[in-house]
Amino acid sequence: MLEIQGILFVKDASQLIAILAMAIGVFISFFDITENQKSLRQGRCRESLRVILGALKVADWLHVPSMVIGAVMRLTFGYVFYWFGLSKNNYLPVGLFLLLIFFAVPLAILMNLVQDGASWFLDFLLSIIIASALLLLFGGNTRVKFFNSLLAVYLYVAVFILLPGYFFVTVTGRILLMPTEYAAIASLLAMPVLYILCYSLNMLVDKRSQLLSVFIAAVPISYIFTFVAFIAGHLATPAYASGLNWSLLLGSLFFSSLSLTVFSVLVRLGAVVWSLIGSFVFGAISSYLMLYVELIYGGTSKAAIGAFNGLLGREPYGDFYTLSPIFWVTHLPFIPCFVVLCLVLLSWIAKTLIVIEQKIGGGSACIYRPFLMTGAFLITSGGLLIVAMQLFPT
Repeated sequence: MLEIQGILFVKDASQLIAILAMAIGVFISFFDITENQKSLRQGRCRESLRVILGALKVADWLHVPSMVIGAVMRLTFGYVFYWFGLSKNNYLPVGLFLLLIFFAVPLAILMNLVQDGASWFLDFLLSIIIASALLLLFGGNTRVKFFNSLLAVYLYVAVFILLPGYFFVTVTGRILLMPTEYAAIASLLAMPVLYILCYSLNMLVDKRSQLLSVFIAAVPISYIFTFVAFIAGHLATPAYASGLNWSLLLGSLFFSSLSLTVFSVLVRLGAVVWSLIGSFVFGAISSYLMLYVELIYGGTSKAAIGAFNGLLGREPYGDFYTLSPIFWVTHLPFIPCFVVLCLVLLSWIAKTLIVIEQKIGGGSACIYRPFLMTGAFLITSGGLLIVAMQLFPT
């Protein structure tokens, strides 16, 4: 029988998720059953569930994948617009920028002085202050308009790009030296700085270049996913000694973000099946390149063969399969394809329950009991996941 190191962690985590889903499903079903008749038509969440169940109810079985992909793309572009566009409802960029200026910068200056750090950093901050003062004095003078433009460009690049970039590189360098558990927690503190950097870069992008905005917006999420994947690998294979480095981190940020961008391009080009196939192929190529560069970075020979073995889940130069931290990180480019396939499968399960309810109850539960239908869906999905994990080889 095929033995895979770390598969027990996957089974245990999947079963935990299944049990939580079933517990939530039971609670939601009980809540809906005990709800009084007057409030059955009220509530924003209830109305959203009605819309989703209604769409699945009228959709053809073969149309479900395209419907799921359309919803994923709407959520993706909505996320980009809200968190990286000029959204009036999002005050996070301004708040983080003020936190950076009034807290992080003074703290960095203090740490730089205490630790006898680089002198150029203080000179850099002094240049920002001088440029701000000059722009304040001569900003309204049309005779030095070109000079003011240069000052404005310098201030934008220095304050919004170079300063967050320097903080991000410095903090991440320290994080990579930490134990895995602490590094995963510390990455949550470094992501806001990366978010400011990506937000500033996106402001320079032509608003018609939506795909480039998708790539930039995916970078902070990829950063968190990289550390989550790495700690998952350590939990799956505790005896596997490996550390996250700049090569693996940068490769993950680039290829994971690019995979979502490529998937968006493929969806725009046409067929659902071909977009999934193309996303899977690109994920495989990206994972192979990440493994190849990582092996070369580690100074190993025959990196091409080792990267191919790692792509299949095998130890690069061994004869056994292992879900090591490197495996989890280098397979992050498969996330868009994997998420869409899971959502399609879950949508088919939900549609099956809707069809059964139509034959038994006449189809009224989708309108009057959406929480009950959602609870039944969670219980069924959780039960099927537990059964699947029991059948999966250890």
